[in-house]
Amino acid sequence: MLKPLCILTIVLASPLVNADIFKCTREEGNTVYQNFPCSIDSIGSTATAAPPKEEPAAPAVAKPPAQVASGPIVEPRIGLTVKQMKNSTWGQPLDIVKEEVVDGWTQTWIWDKERKRTVIFDVRGRVSEITQ
Repeated sequence: MLKPLCILTIVLASPLVNADIFKCTREEGNTVYQNFPCSIDSIGSTATAAPPKEEPAAPAVAKPPAQVASGPIVEPRIGLTVKQMKNSTWGQPLDIVKEEVVDGWTQTWIWDKERKRTVIFDVRGRVSEITQ
């Protein structure tokens, strides 16, 4: 008796579930699937405030090592974690480049514009390569 009742409940409830998917083509030619009509560009796509004015950037110089995390300041070496590297003698990087790979994400931290001092983190978040 319980099985037919469950089936009856599912059959009666299924018409109440409704989800529309819209296939839209963007100006660039990309096909996008979304849960709202194509006439709506995107939810929240309109800027609500003017972007901040950019001030001229000062010459990029690596910041001195700061005690970011608890623990001693260490020399960069293979196997350090992101937290340990932030607390290294090299200080904070000028730029961090994230790259998606098959297994997850890698990061390249850059300390100078010539890319002479860099550290690459593997997908586990450990230093796998150092360039000096």
